[in-house]
Amino acid sequence: MDPKVAAAAITILLYLFASGGPGQEPAQGPQSTPANPPASESTRLETPQVTHPVPGIKPGQQPAHQGSQVTVRGSKVRMRSGPGTNYRIVTTIKGGTPIRVLTSHDNWYQVRLPDGRTGWIAGFLLDGSRQPGEGATRDGNFEIIGYYAENFPGEKASYASLSMSKNMLSGVAFFSFKLDADGNVTGDHLSAPFNLARSSGVTPLALVHNYSYGAGGFDAGIVSSMLRSQTRRARAIDQIYAILKKYGYRGVNIDFENVPPEDREFLTKFMHDLAAKLKPGGYLVTMSVPAKWGDFPASNWIGAFDYYALGRICDKIMIMTYDEHGPFSGPGPVASVDWVEKVVKYAITQIPRPRIMMGLPAYGYDWPLGGGGQVRAVSHQEALNIAERHGIRPLWQNEAKAPYFRYSSGGVRREVWFENESSIAAKLAIARKYNLRGIAIWRLGYEDTSYWKVLRTSLGLG
Repeated sequence: MDPKVAAAAITILLYLFASGGPGQEPAQGPQSTPANPPASESTRLETPQVTHPVPGIKPGQQPAHQGSQVTVRGSKVRMRSGPGTNYRIVTTIKGGTPIRVLTSHDNWYQVRLPDGRTGWIAGFLLDGSRQPGEGATRDGNFEIIGYYAENFPGEKASYASLSMSKNMLSGVAFFSFKLDADGNVTGDHLSAPFNLARSSGVTPLALVHNYSYGAGGFDAGIVSSMLRSQTRRARAIDQIYAILKKYGYRGVNIDFENVPPEDREFLTKFMHDLAAKLKPGGYLVTMSVPAKWGDFPASNWIGAFDYYALGRICDKIMIMTYDEHGPFSGPGPVASVDWVEKVVKYAITQIPRPRIMMGLPAYGYDWPLGGGGQVRAVSHQEALNIAERHGIRPLWQNEAKAPYFRYSSGGVRREVWFENESSIAAKLAIARKYNLRGIAIWRLGYEDTSYWKVLRTSLGLG
């Protein structure tokens, strides 16, 4: 059973009812169009709302890339808790005060004062040179990370994909190590793909997860038990460190899912302490987090993840911008472009852009209609094979920018949504538009050569 596909449906439903859920905007009706159309912890912010660009800003007035030193313009300037005039005033700042830019959003800049406080100031109120800094992600630094997983011991789909794509990948996260309630971390080191990655210059990351194969989902009890005990947290951190050192991983990817929202502070503390242990040794600390477009701290599935705090602890944050629809919902796109962009627009107000890896799905789902039957995960090729067997040409849903089709099997009508070259290109454009560090693909082996072709073309790699 695929560990990312079989996430616990009951927990997801609780999240959806609690917060409105990221997949609950009404889906547009299918349109019969061809499926390939022409082509340290800081003060948290309030949940951002939609704001409009500050009027009166002219070219050249927007002051700085992230990491730049700038100064305040005017006699007294208000610093707010979020990127817009609808946010509360945190303090007022005297003109000429030197401050540092952390990130930006819609012509508002998040800054750090000399005393360490942070807040947001409209761009036209700042003076400074446009220096490249931490936030300036150049084309040559766009990264592609792939998740490596096996549905059963010895499965070769991910290995074949890694062999094919190793010259394009920046890193690979091996879904190989499991956490238990006592903080023990165990698993199998996959030496063959690890050696292939390392010899090809691809950064290998050890992924640590809380997936329970017996329960068929991510286990909230396991991760909560570990997080709420200082002794167990320390044990997990020490064992992760030992794994990296023993096998030669370049860093870790923490993939804890279904974390209870009341464990939010414990999760942040764990990541803080993990970074304190690993970073002095030169190890990367990365984390996979669920997609959301607001904070929603009390919501199941997403509430435990403090984007703002985690974005300042981790070297990279892989935002899982997929499973907008899944086994927990009715049919619909795995990751519609509007939903993905909504998540990204929130993320860049919380996490520095050069630390954001946008999730890119390489799979789809096959739903039964009208009850009866199971929802099945399908790879790109499996979706195409189903359509071919039933003599169906996939259609294109233009609002979602995603292909789909319907068919009948065993007297049951079914609906399939999946990804193809056009849908991937549309999502990749979002990562480029918002100048993110790169993309993280779930998972290697679900895609085919056409997937890499569109990545190569979109990134100008020939």
